[in-house]
Amino acid sequence: MPEPASQASASRTLARHGRRVALAGAAGRITGFARSVALATVLGTAALTLAAIAGAPLIVRIFVADSGERHLTTLFAYLLLPEIFCYGLAALLTAVLNVAHLLMAVVGASAGAAVFLLAVTVIGIPEVRRARSLLSV
Repeated sequence: MPEPASQASASRTLARHGRRVALAGAAGRITGFARSVALATVLGTAALTLAAIAGAPLIVRIFVADSGERHLTTLFAYLLLPEIFCYGLAALLTAVLNVAHLLMAVVGASAGAAVFLLAVTVIGIPEVRRARSLLSV
């Protein structure tokens, strides 16, 4: 004999609740490890970013032969190398959302767009000021 609708609904709710409890228990066991991995990822990405920024003149010297362009290229590297940290943080947050089954396609696409807008803003503001000064002369 089939179960009444209310009993079937109640058993589905209990099954979902039991699954949530099981998932919460598993998450509780790995939370400390996950936090350690996330902290190590953030600190490692920050250290890599700081090392790249500190080594920007050496990196530029390896790739740029003209001494006149080296200074400008080094300044450009100082502006754009902090994106390493932004990309690392975006990747970490995307992974966390993916594990929690909360990741949407929009989130992954918006991380790249946010970094692009940041780069355009950093590069564009001085250029707009320069263009205004040239037009006012």
